[in-house]
Amino acid sequence: MQAARIAPHGYGCSQRPGTAQQPPAIVAGRDIQAVGVLEYAKQHNISIPEELALVSFENSALAHKYGITSITTNLYEIGKEVAKVLFKLLNRKKDRPTQNIVIPSELVIRSSCGSNKSTD
Repeated sequence: MQAARIAPHGYGCSQRPGTAQQPPAIVAGRDIQAVGVLEYAKQHNISIPEELALVSFENSALAHKYGITSITTNLYEIGKEVAKVLFKLLNRKKDRPTQNIVIPSELVIRSSCGSNKSTD
């Protein structure tokens, strides 16, 4: 599946580059971008979610307001883990093995993905 490039606010990403065909779904990096996708879809008579499913990251008030399925991101925890890794690098603790850091997230299902069952 080819991903569509999303403009800073998500507007104008409903077509695959070089084709007249739109993708079946868009995953936006942030809720504000997903709102831009909704605006584009509305202006171009693209039905969400029947013709285009939409998911984003952040799960802000915008996602709730516009019915956008969104994945929660805990920016505080992400920042804390990044700071720990950077601190270790600055203190030259290179002998530590590579590790995976998992920060829990949650998928909050709303109408933009075609489900009529909200997890809000």
